[in-house]
Amino acid sequence: MTDFFLRAGRSANVDFSFRPEYWDTDGLLTAPWANIKGSLRRRHIRRVLEQGLEASLHPDELDESLPEEIRRAVARVHPALMGGEYLPDLLPGEVEIARIEFASATRDVTSIRALPVGRRIYYRVNDEHQVMTEIEYRTPFTWTSRPLTLRRLIHLIDHTVYPRDYTGLVTGFLDFVVVGCQTDLEEWLGFVDVSSEFYPDLGRYYSWRLERWERRVRRYLEGKGPRPTGFEPPE
Repeated sequence: MTDFFLRAGRSANVDFSFRPEYWDTDGLLTAPWANIKGSLRRRHIRRVLEQGLEASLHPDELDESLPEEIRRAVARVHPALMGGEYLPDLLPGEVEIARIEFASATRDVTSIRALPVGRRIYYRVNDEHQVMTEIEYRTPFTWTSRPLTLRRLIHLIDHTVYPRDYTGLVTGFLDFVVVGCQTDLEEWLGFVDVSSEFYPDLGRYYSWRLERWERRVRRYLEGKGPRPTGFEPPE
């Protein structure tokens, strides 16, 4: 495991020991746009706030969740604009620390969240379909006493279980749909994007991992490598 992360750190140029603060000393988010659920809306608001143009924003744009009538109106323009908008509401004090976006017609999002309770920080994973499926993700740990290091966040992403189907929210999911369901690899290239408002190296790391995943699956499909297991580093 250590050798893998050493290689990854050099190849992907990431700092696995990085540990951010999710909240400042007053309990406010250090990234004020992190809890805006819609992906496109969040990116737009971040650009506007970083440019000091917050006066140009409509008050509704800054809400974590859009009112239902606005969601329906925007969805009629194009369903891809809805990515993230149907995530469950965050609990009071909770923050999204990472998200996984899928290039589906509605740009579905899976959200990794942290909630401070006393001296502990609790974690959970949510997606936009849980209201219908009632399926709960199983994370490899439920709480820590400090914010996660990047390495520990990656461990959470790679070891979270979607019951009955797969382990690992990125390559585990892709192994399930490409290898397990025998779909066309080409349809899934570029399908998954990982990002975080708190971990600037997370997206770069998973871009590196997904390049390795593609090579690994191609070798398997050509009969030149073992069947992918959903998690690359050794246990």
